[in-house]
Amino acid sequence: MDKLKQMLLNHDWYFVYSDDHRVFERGKRQRADIHAEAERLGQPELVKTAFEKFEAGKLQSWLEELEELS
Repeated sequence: MDKLKQMLLNHDWYFVYSDDHRVFERGKRQRADIHAEAERLGQPELVKTAFEKFEAGKLQSWLEELEELS
């Protein structure tokens, strides 16, 4: 779970807006790795929740809540 949290914190959430193809490709790989790690943990729903929390500006606090629960 710690690895997934770090991946979410370090993810370039805005890569889709980049004009630099290398940045875009790196972001796609990061996102695929995040999904793969969540699947490995048997909790793919965490990725959907993380994206919702990010869009709401609450990713950091949600990750801290996860830390307290684990």
